[in-house]
Amino acid sequence: MIHVGNGVYFERQADGRVRVLTGQTPGAAIVCEVLLPVDAWALTVAQMSERGEAPEVVAEARTLHTKSKPPAPAPAIQAAAPKRGRR
Repeated sequence: MIHVGNGVYFERQADGRVRVLTGQTPGAAIVCEVLLPVDAWALTVAQMSERGEAPEVVAEARTLHTKSKPPAPAPAIQAAAPKRGRR
């Protein structure tokens, strides 16, 4: 768990979700607790980055968080050119 200041903590869960806590201090109650799904966390990181929330930036943030490669783009469909035989 990382403390970023003012009683705000972030903790990565085993399944990749991120737990956000506020008000947690030794012996005190948790004021707010949110569990962010992986994609919501990646979008948050991308939005806070200099490069913004472009799809490729979100994919990079997700990759960094999950250590997995982003899905490959679907291959372009091209019509096959007719084959010409030799005479």
